[in-house]
Amino acid sequence: MPIRTLLADDHQLFRQGMAELLMREEGIDLVGQTGDGLACVEMARELRPNVVITDLTMPSLNGIDVTRRVVGALPDTKVVCVSIHDESHMVSAAIEAGAAGYVLKSCAFDELARCVRAVSANQVYLCPAIASIVVTQCRQGTTRATSTRASLTPREREIAQLLAEGYTTKQIAYKLAISVKTVGTHREHLMRKLRLTSIAALTRYAMHEGLI
Repeated sequence: MPIRTLLADDHQLFRQGMAELLMREEGIDLVGQTGDGLACVEMARELRPNVVITDLTMPSLNGIDVTRRVVGALPDTKVVCVSIHDESHMVSAAIEAGAAGYVLKSCAFDELARCVRAVSANQVYLCPAIASIVVTQCRQGTTRATSTRASLTPREREIAQLLAEGYTTKQIAYKLAISVKTVGTHREHLMRKLRLTSIAALTRYAMHEGLI
């Protein structure tokens, strides 16, 4: 049976090119694509793909939280992160979120195809550059992500990203189907946890953490 695959990347040109290559690949069936993190989670729940390929930096919901939600809701679905990010804290965060594969965008498409086949066979696949980072972390005893991302709840991470993307409190409330008061409470909590006092500082944090 072909490997049912869902693709998520907010760069349309890259996504379209990747989709074309995936559709030509024998044994891989591209069942959907999107450029939005929240839409990716919803499509995964609806389409039940074998593999989700996601960028790390996407609007509405970043790829790490997409990974966490997909793995939590669909234990049989494997997630592959495809990103420009090779920073150790980003790699650790993706793996801790449940990613079964990690491939850099600088790799050839063949590397991604091998990764998709490997994770669909219940293997873990890291491209050579990422594998080297993980080995170094293990040797140094720093396999756990040290960023403050881990101190935020999933909802707080989601709201932090939307705030950094420029959404107002009312817009966030509408987008997430929660009350304005609830958004305000989450905002207060996350700013206190991160020890930040402005949206500008939150935006810098979000950029460092790969949320935006």
